[in-house]
Amino acid sequence: MQYDLVVIGNDPAGQLAALAAARLNRRVALVERRERGLVEASRRLGVIPGSLLREAVDYLSVAGCNSVSRPAPAHIGQTRLCIQQRPLLPRRLDRPPVVLAELQQRIATVAERNHAAIEARLEQRGVDLYRGRAYFANPHEIVVQSTAGDTRLAAEHVVIATGTKPPQPRTIPLDGRQVFVPDDFLSLKVLPRTLFVIGGGVIGSDYAMTFAALGARVTLIDGGDASRVVAAQGVALRLGEDVIGIERHETGRIELCLEGGERLFGDAALYTAGRLGDTHHLDLPAAGLEVDERGRLWCDSNLQTCVRHIYGVGDVVGFPKVCDAPDSQAQRVLAQAFAPAARSRISPLPSPHLAPGAATVDREHPEYRRRAAPRM
Repeated sequence: MQYDLVVIGNDPAGQLAALAAARLNRRVALVERRERGLVEASRRLGVIPGSLLREAVDYLSVAGCNSVSRPAPAHIGQTRLCIQQRPLLPRRLDRPPVVLAELQQRIATVAERNHAAIEARLEQRGVDLYRGRAYFANPHEIVVQSTAGDTRLAAEHVVIATGTKPPQPRTIPLDGRQVFVPDDFLSLKVLPRTLFVIGGGVIGSDYAMTFAALGARVTLIDGGDASRVVAAQGVALRLGEDVIGIERHETGRIELCLEGGERLFGDAALYTAGRLGDTHHLDLPAAGLEVDERGRLWCDSNLQTCVRHIYGVGDVVGFPKVCDAPDSQAQRVLAQAFAPAARSRISPLPSPHLAPGAATVDREHPEYRRRAAPRM
């Protein structure tokens, strides 16, 4: 199959690039490794559940979010179920265990609806969706392996939007239950009473505040100088210290060994100290590409790799670190690949994952067109 653009992965910037290229009447394909659908990949990324956590805790801070709650305005996918502003859940250790299950269900529901809406937009625009493992056969040819067999896609331009995956540190015995990463949150069975969050970046701070709001006693440990905003949410800070090992005890508790020799005891640990580019399955050398020590792509300011028709967007980009919004990244890619026709062709995706609540508007949605139409 011959395509003008093939997007590998489901990072939002890649999805936007696919949609915008389709609006230019280009032939576009998007390949997602998980055969169960795009939402499975969103749960794997960690960052998306992290942002959903804040909205979900806010949503559940009043029991049940019952029928008197003010519903969200109608927009594509109906991804927001409630937009009332509420304080974060108070610190409580006696809250029933069902709260964790409710929080997980809320996250799964919103993510499922949002990604179903995005997938519908891709299909509506004529973007071909492939499920399976994608890898490069050569710089212009991609092989998609699935249960149905191998499919070869020829591409004039390629966007790598595979995101990141959790690391496997040798000194941190990850088990997905007691010592876990953000990707494991939806499978947790018990809310820990005391939790250590290792890593004080955006994701670590986000999860630390969420678990504190749920009633856990949280300590955030970071070798640098993490944001002190989390202290205002009842999170204890241990800055300038690194964790060099974790031991499990027969009592069911864990013991953290700090670089300075101090030992801390608790119920669980969440490891958020850095993520790796999810590129190991792409066979990048076949395309003439290399990654850095953390599996991330090197791109220029236009998000082009050293192979100029191949681009990187989202968290898979290592240097320079991309901080632009997904729509800005997609715009840059299309301006390089299809300029000048690509300018002003980006419509934002629905963004229900922010707290305090924020939203974007799809300019192609009939409701937007009806309300934006000039009145005579």
